Amino acid sequence: MCFRSCGLQENARTFYKKAILSKNFSNAGFYNLIGNTFREEGRYKEALSYYEKAKENDSSFVAAYCSVGDMYLKLNNRAEALLNYRKAIKVNKDFIIPYISLAEIYCSGNNFYEAVECCVKALRINPDSDKANYILGMSYKALGRKKECAKYLKKAVVCGNDYAVGELRNMGIDLRSNVL
Repeated sequence: MCFRSCGLQENARTFYKKAILSKNFSNAGFYNLIGNTFREEGRYKEALSYYEKAKENDSSFVAAYCSVGDMYLKLNNRAEALLNYRKAIKVNKDFIIPYISLAEIYCSGNNFYEAVECCVKALRINPDSDKANYILGMSYKALGRKKECAKYLKKAVVCGNDYAVGELRNMGIDLRSNVL
């Protein structure tokens, strides 16, 4: 990890590959880490290939499905991204990240009802997710449901989401008087 934090991605990849060869660790986890080094360099196709290896190595490694979905989004393949986020949920329905990723895609595609559904599921897992609360609030805003919008944007603010502050101000809601 120190290699990556110092920007030495190639050194990190060499370390991770040696760990895979030692057979003492989960290969899927190290393939995922190698993918992360390529992702951090903006080399999304290479990252995708390692994330795919992580999935092949361990079909229950939910983070790999999310990472594959992320890379497909970066490569402008929304259909494959959606497919992998949905697979992640099938692998582990209690992992919040794919619900939020799906909600972001649905919200950006003006599929606000689907975004709401994903956010509600995410918030059952973690009610304090600033991102899920924010996306839910914005989806309700797009649907013309101002009361629900304000409720979830306020919750997002409490959870630390700065974007929600701006949205609430734009709606004329003074946060100094009553955040909750």
